[in-house]
Amino acid sequence: MKQNHTTVRFYRKRLPHWEVVDGRYFVTIRIHGAIPKAGQQRIRSLRKQYEEAIDNGQQGFRERRAIFIEMERWLDRADSVDYLSRPHIAKTIVEAIAYREHAGVWTMLAYTIMPNHVHLFFRLGSSDWQIPSRCPDPSVATARPSSRHVESASGGSTCPVRQGTSIRRPTPSTDGLGVPTSKEPDSISESSQRQSMEKVLRNFKTRTARKANRILGHKGQFWQREWFDHWSRSHFEDNSIEQYIFNNPVKAKLVDSIKKWPYSGGSKYQ
Repeated sequence: MKQNHTTVRFYRKRLPHWEVVDGRYFVTIRIHGAIPKAGQQRIRSLRKQYEEAIDNGQQGFRERRAIFIEMERWLDRADSVDYLSRPHIAKTIVEAIAYREHAGVWTMLAYTIMPNHVHLFFRLGSSDWQIPSRCPDPSVATARPSSRHVESASGGSTCPVRQGTSIRRPTPSTDGLGVPTSKEPDSISESSQRQSMEKVLRNFKTRTARKANRILGHKGQFWQREWFDHWSRSHFEDNSIEQYIFNNPVKAKLVDSIKKWPYSGGSKYQ
């Protein structure tokens, strides 16, 4: 079946953000201050190279990949900000992921919660449309935005959680900490209609930041303002993304086996 990779929205801030029809998105969100100044300077330099590539009419895939690799290199070795490794905060993130799947906001294919960042791989909307787990064709379809800023007029089951994590599946009557609330359903009241990736992620970040700060007794910014996103071009690439996500704790030498990391999940987790 031919995939529709029509651009829905493309915009650039510090990083480029690209949404396509029926997109499957690999997103990395990091804690504010997780990357030291030396790493930030290096990432800024790579970002300038990306902007130059776009200005010269190139797609910038190589430059985007370089930004991601550099960001991951710093995140996996940084240990000064590791709030997400604390069980109560990790549990809050897992429950927020599951809550939005229950509400039909997204279908979470894979995720892992690292000490200072989160990897998500999802499709917007409910899970009534299933993605094949494997595809033998490694060809990569391409799409390209027509300009830096493109706006289009066109506008379940819960995530499996690893056994042994003791993480309760939240329901619409709780706030992710197990506290009854009427605000959470209101915050995702538009889930019956497909929301933009930007709106979904901003809601996710705002809600989880508020709860994490409450647990820590902190105030102010919790997450970095922007996130890194990439849409998968093929089912072959889906498999690569899922493997990368699940293997990240092993690569970072936090555990020696994927199954030993308690904060991974999604419909593709086995």
